Amino acid sequence: ILLVNEQPERRDLNAFKISFTAARPTLAQPLPSRLTSLFIEANLTTRTDQARNTTTFLAAQLADVERQLSEQERRLRDFKMEHLGELPEQEAGNLAILSGMQAQLQNTTANLSRAQQQQVYFESLLRSYRDLARKGITSPGVDGLKSNPLRTAQGDLAKLEVELDALTQRYTAQHPEVVRVEREIARKKKQIEALKSTEVPAETDSAEAASISSGDQEDTAMAQLKSQIQANRLEIESLAKDEKRLKSSVAEYQARLNSTPIREQQLSEVLRDYDLLKKHYADLL
Repeated sequence: ILLVNEQPERRDLNAFKISFTAARPTLAQPLPSRLTSLFIEANLTTRTDQARNTTTFLAAQLADVERQLSEQERRLRDFKMEHLGELPEQEAGNLAILSGMQAQLQNTTANLSRAQQQQVYFESLLRSYRDLARKGITSPGVDGLKSNPLRTAQGDLAKLEVELDALTQRYTAQHPEVVRVEREIARKKKQIEALKSTEVPAETDSAEAASISSGDQEDTAMAQLKSQIQANRLEIESLAKDEKRLKSSVAEYQARLNSTPIREQQLSEVLRDYDLLKKHYADLL
């Protein structure tokens, strides 16, 4: 006789009771062992199936997370390539480069300003030489006038007056260079007055030769000044190009630094998703 009691009064328990009564002990003895073996075998089969299903499920989950992790790695790589130069780890390098470029730009701007001022000075000097030539006064720096001290002194005076005119356009009357040139002009005027009082008329042929020589050297001096003006103009063009290039580079690196906080926030979001997937992958593995 086999009785099964499912204990209906305790519905929350997943258990049951089995009792067996036999006529002889030899008949009752094998039954509990057989029942126990059957329960154990059934339990092992169930647990094996559960383990197999769990392993299959975890393997599928692992493959899916591995695919997501690869996709996230590609996204992170593409983000860094797309915003190369604006990443947080490049901020210190960008600051150093920007500082160096700003120093170069400052020097270039100063050199350009100096060259432009020099160009104005050269052009003013050339205009003054032309005015002197129209008035029949020999321009300064002519070696052929050394034979005539008075004409040489007059040429030196003209040179000083041209230099003073150029200096007063750039400096005040109290500037040391302006004061020095004015002092030289006063001394040169006294020298000319002294030479006029002791001047001896030169012969006609000597005067004509001096005039021809001074005219040739006048052309040479003008040509040299024009060459200096052309060289100075080329220098200004080169410095202007360098200034434009440096301004563009400074603006580019400034824009990179301005974008760094935004890229840092975007990168943190990408890294957060990447780190979560890595942790999930490690747990599944």
